[in-house]
Amino acid sequence: MIRLWTVYADIAVGQAAAGLVEQAKLTAESSIFQKVERFNAYRRVGGEQLQARGDVDDAITLWQKALADFLVYIDAKGLSNLSAEDGTFLSSLSGNFRAVGRSDLADEAFATMQAFLDAEADPNGELTTAYRVLMGEIESKAGELVYAFRFENGSESEALSAAQLLEKVVFGAGQFYRSGAPPMAGYCYNFRTMNLESAALYYAQLGRDDDARRMLDEYERLLQVECNRTWARNMVDDFAPIYGRLKLLDRLERVLVEIVEPMDGGLSAANKARSEVALYVARDLAIDGDMNAAIQAITQSQDSLMNQVNSLSFIGTGEGGLDGSKIGLSVLLAESGFAERAKLISDHVMDTVLSDEYLAEAEASLADLNDNATLPPSQFLGQGCRKIAVLYNWLGYPEHAGNAWQDVNRGQSIFLLAAMHRLPKKPKPMSCLRRVTSGSVTTKKVVNFFGLRRIWWVSTVIQQARLRETSDCFALRR
Repeated sequence: MIRLWTVYADIAVGQAAAGLVEQAKLTAESSIFQKVERFNAYRRVGGEQLQARGDVDDAITLWQKALADFLVYIDAKGLSNLSAEDGTFLSSLSGNFRAVGRSDLADEAFATMQAFLDAEADPNGELTTAYRVLMGEIESKAGELVYAFRFENGSESEALSAAQLLEKVVFGAGQFYRSGAPPMAGYCYNFRTMNLESAALYYAQLGRDDDARRMLDEYERLLQVECNRTWARNMVDDFAPIYGRLKLLDRLERVLVEIVEPMDGGLSAANKARSEVALYVARDLAIDGDMNAAIQAITQSQDSLMNQVNSLSFIGTGEGGLDGSKIGLSVLLAESGFAERAKLISDHVMDTVLSDEYLAEAEASLADLNDNATLPPSQFLGQGCRKIAVLYNWLGYPEHAGNAWQDVNRGQSIFLLAAMHRLPKKPKPMSCLRRVTSGSVTTKKVVNFFGLRRIWWVSTVIQQARLRETSDCFALRR
C-alpha cells in the first residue's frame, strides 16, 4: 500500500533540490498530516538545501523548526509513549546537527530520546514493557533503513543513525521478568541478546566493521553471564555468520572451543555454528584459488543437493532479484570482487540442477505425489534453472542466463506432470517411446523422474499451460 505522506515528503525534497524551498515547506506543511512524518520532511528538506546549495544556515533553521514542533508534539503525547519513528527521527536529526558542527543542537535534539533512556533503561535491572516494545520497534525500523540503503538507494546517514540508536537501546536493556517473576535461569538477557545480533549485522552490512566487532565483544560477554548462558549459547549459530562476514573465523573458533563447548549442550551448538560459517570457509578457499576445496566445503556441510544449491548460490527463487536474499558462495565472491570465480561456482550449480541426481532427489521428495511430499514440484523448478538464470544475469552473463531460462521452459514440462493431483493407477502403455534429446532434459528422464515406464496423454494440459513449444519433448500418444 502506498503511503501518501511518503510521496509528498519525496515531492518536498525534490522541490528543495530544484531550489523551490518555499514550495517545499508548503508541501510539507499542507499535505503531510502525520506529525512525525512532517517533522522528518522538514529535516530532509533542510538536508537537501545543504547538499544542493551548501546553505548551512537555512538548513539549520529548518531543522530547528522540526525539533521545536516535535517537542510540542511529544510533550502532549507523553515521553513514556515514545515510538520507534520518534526515536529514529531524533537520532537522524541529531546526526544532521552534528555533521555541520552544531554539537549543542545535536545534544538538544537527542535529549528527548536520552530522557526516555534515562527513565526506562536499567542494564542491571528489570526490562520494562515500554522499553522492550520500543527496542523491538527500533530494531525493525533500523532493518528497514539499512535494507533501503543497500537495495533501494536509501540514505546511508539515516541507516547509520538508526543502527547507532539501536545500539544505545540494546546496551540499556535490562533483564526480562515474566509477570514479575525472576528471570528464567539461563535466559535473563534474551531480548538484549536478540537485538544485539541485529545491531551487529546492521553495522556489518553498512561496512562499519569496528562497530560490528564491538557488538561481538558484548555477545561474548553475555555468553559468560551466568543467568544468560543458555540463551546466548542457543544464539551462537545466529552470530556465527557475522564472524564470517568480518573474517573472524579464528576468533569464532576460539569462542566455540573455550566458551561454548564446555557448556551443557555446547558441542551441538558449536557444531551448528560451524555449519553456519561453512560459506565463509569456502569463500576464503575460493579467494585463495582452491575452487574444488571451496565447493567441497559447501557440499560436505549440506545433506541435500537443494541445500547445496542454496549455499552455492542464494536462498530464494530470485524472482524479485537478489535484493535481500540470503546470499551463497557465488554472490559472496562477486561482492568480494571475484566475479570470474563467482561464475565458476555458478557453472557448477547449473551442472548440479541439470543432473540425474538432482532429479532423483526431486522424485524422492515428491513421494508418489501424495500429501507426504516434502516439497511442491514448483520448488525444484524455482530452486533450479530459474534461480541460476537470475544468478547469471546478476553476475553479468546474459547469454548464460538465456540458456538457463531455456532449461526452465523444458523443466516446466516435467513439473507440469508432477503437479497433476492424481495419476491413473494403470496408465495406458505407450505405443512407442521416442527418445528426444533437448539440452539436458530427455523423454527418458521424464519417464525415470516418476519411476514409471509409461507416459500418458497430457497434451491438453500442456496447451493450457502455453507450453506448446516444449511438447515435442514428450512424444506422447493416446
